[in-house]
Amino acid sequence: MTTCGIIAEFNPFHNGHAYLIEQARRLTKADTIIVFMSGNFLQRGEPSIVNKWTRTKWALENGVDLVIEIPTEFVISSANDFAKAGIMMANLMQIDYLAFGSEHPQFDFVELGRYLKENRDLPVRSNESYATQLFRNIEDQTGQKISDANDILGINYAHWWDELHSQFKLVPIQRIGNDFHSTEVKGRVASATAIRKSVLENQSNSHDIKQVVPSDVFRTLNNSQTSFEQYWPLIRYRVLVSSESELASLFNIDEGIEFRIKKVIKSSHGLTDFIEQLKSKRYTYTKLQRICTSILLNFTKAEHDNMKLKPRLLGSSVLGRKYLKETGLSEKLAVRLSNDDYRSNYLVTQRADDVYQLKNSDSVPNKPIFI
Repeated sequence: MTTCGIIAEFNPFHNGHAYLIEQARRLTKADTIIVFMSGNFLQRGEPSIVNKWTRTKWALENGVDLVIEIPTEFVISSANDFAKAGIMMANLMQIDYLAFGSEHPQFDFVELGRYLKENRDLPVRSNESYATQLFRNIEDQTGQKISDANDILGINYAHWWDELHSQFKLVPIQRIGNDFHSTEVKGRVASATAIRKSVLENQSNSHDIKQVVPSDVFRTLNNSQTSFEQYWPLIRYRVLVSSESELASLFNIDEGIEFRIKKVIKSSHGLTDFIEQLKSKRYTYTKLQRICTSILLNFTKAEHDNMKLKPRLLGSSVLGRKYLKETGLSEKLAVRLSNDDYRSNYLVTQRADDVYQLKNSDSVPNKPIFI
């Protein structure tokens, strides 16, 4: 069986994702589509708008055969760690192709990935974020302007594809619709950012949303959503009861920002206000969201340095189960979690799930979804 992998978040699943899956299957002639997906917390350092089980069901109902969870500690880190985990999982599942959306699929991603390796350890100036400086260096060396989110992830995928000696082929697919960061819902394809904003802030009428997502997704979004702002009281409490040294032990908190965090916490009127007070050229909104997630989950530097990759099967179609049976790969996945899993390689993800459920009362299964 020919297999094509996709690294995704589906937050929420929309028509652009359906297009990507359709094109991936068409271009690679894949029998099986495997998605490596973030759990209840996402790469941008925020909780998902609906839980991972709902997003798994959306994927399976829209052309995906296997959904496998990327452990939380890899997800809430950098694009580099997120990409590394995705490529490691793709190798583990012995896929033939990895498809990903790209604003510029004509880029030579393998070459750009090698430039990424060469520039990764360059000294960093204090007035800009690491990512901004890194990709400016690559632009200076290649003459290739790199600023779009999917292209940046694609370069990180290509870097780890090369580093980990992957055997599958990379398949960049033209991204369609509005810009990744667009906040406007119109036409048939809108960005996940725009859809989330519209749903959470009731900015668009239901007809607009209905046009840009599959019908099963639309029904769910009307019934249940989770926002990061809901977790503000928990984050505020964690900061208030923690010392500067305790905050400094958490992942992503460095360069003395723990003192700034303690200083602004009492004057902040909500999560957005808190992040805006901390924001600078050096600390982007996304990085600060990841810091807030580290605080919320008590995710330490020690846990990050000891990350373990044992992916969990979240859901499967009949064809997906056939693939696992024929390849014997189910043994490499956590299908039913053991007590040892909860104590070791699933510890951070389970903590994230428990915290997520504090503000999301939807029922969750304790085993993979089979359709």
